[in-house]
This record gives sequence, structure tokens and C-alpha cells, in this order.
Amino acid sequence: MLEEHDGIYHKDKSSTWEGNENFNTITEFDEWMLVNAFVQEGDVVIEFGARFGTTSCILSRNVGNAGHVISVEPDIAVHGYLLRNQHRHRCNFHSVLGTVSKKPLYMESKKGYATTTTTEAKADMNPLPYTDVTTIEETRFPPWA
Repeated sequence: MLEEHDGIYHKDKSSTWEGNENFNTITEFDEWMLVNAFVQEGDVVIEFGARFGTTSCILSRNVGNAGHVISVEPDIAVHGYLLRNQHRHRCNFHSVLGTVSKKPLYMESKKGYATTTTTEAKADMNPLPYTDVTTIEETRFPPWA
């Protein structure tokens, strides 16, 4: 991991994580500290905006085998990095490509972490894959099934 429960960031471990030109492992440090402070073994967590998976992995470590983590990422441009980092670091979370919504959403292209979704489609936008909360709640994701 990039940090330990004591909150020390290990920059030397950054090279084992993949990401695009906007990726910087330290960006999510505040999130990691919140996860370490509040997420416990056995918790069930839905993470919205998983990006490259650094926080997803820390979440999965904290919930342990008794908990569940579902990491949702709508940006197809970074979803592959999320899956590779999950595999490389042996993180136990379920990845969902798309959004959790009752209606279609669209990706607005912006640089870096400013990428957002919108309900208003422009001419060059395709709807993102989506599922609703009830479907996620009723689904048993491996390896927990």
C-alpha cells in the first residue's frame, strides 16, 4: 500500500501503480486518512469515483474478508487502470463501470480530476452505462457470494 495505518505516505511505492498523465498517488491522501479513521472490518462501502483504485484498495484492506467494497467509476479512460491496479495489488473490491442512477448520465470531458457527469447530452456524448441502487443492493458479487 501507499500508506500504513499510522498515516505515513510511502512515495517509493508509487511506481507500482498505473495511471494516466493526471495520476499522482498523493492526490488521494486525505481520503486514505478518512478511510483509516472511519472504515472498519465488516463494513459495506460503495465508493463513487474510484479513478485509479488507490482508495479502493485501502477500503478493501480495512473492511477485510467480512466486508464488501463496490467501487464505481464512470470514466472509461481510467477504468482499465483501476482494474490493473486492483489485480496488481490484489485488492478485494468489485468494480462497476458506469454510474449509479435511475436515468442515463453523460461524461463531460475536462482535464484531471475535474471530470464530471451530467444529465444533459451534447451532440458528441454517448450515455454511460448505469445501474440503480436496488440492483447493486440485490447483487452478490464474488468472492463474497
